[in-house]
Amino acid sequence: MEFLAKGKRGFVYVKEINGKKVVVKKENPESKAINRIAHEAKFLQEVNKLGIGPKYISHNEKELVMEFIKGKVIEEFVNESNKKEIVNVLIEVLNQCFKLDKIKISKEEMHHPYKHVIIGETVVMIDWERAHKTLKPSNITQFCQYLTSIKFGGFLKEKGIDIDKNEMIKLTKDYRENINKDNFNKIIEILRGEN
Repeated sequence: MEFLAKGKRGFVYVKEINGKKVVVKKENPESKAINRIAHEAKFLQEVNKLGIGPKYISHNEKELVMEFIKGKVIEEFVNESNKKEIVNVLIEVLNQCFKLDKIKISKEEMHHPYKHVIIGETVVMIDWERAHKTLKPSNITQFCQYLTSIKFGGFLKEKGIDIDKNEMIKLTKDYRENINKDNFNKIIEILRGEN
């Protein structure tokens, strides 16, 4: 196995199974978090039903095995792509966030998803260890905060994508109060520059 990354709660490795690359996530023995592997496995299987996340392969008490996603992290992708490509990817992330909001799963960390969105052949959200069920999911709200943040919003402006922060705040507030397709579409429109 090849070491890939270390997180607060686990270690991530890459290995080959039957000629295919997979990711193996192992618990960090020093972490105080309990049952994180089982927790992430459960949510990964649930979001996979919506076509979201890397494909779940297997898990036991000690490790979770899932599909390896080859691609670029979101900021790297934005730096190297044109306006149309960026808007399409951001809309796809928002579509996945909307699906999660509808089934009341909050992924968490979508307000700084630097390492949580991988863009390759498709757009894949990784790292589900903090996901949880909630009556007030915040995936869209968090990601819109990220889109209008000083740093990432600045990257977008350089690519000709200028999002009105006050308008976005208003739209996400309306959306959060009433999570439905109409309010979601208004957020998509502002991203496309149609608002």
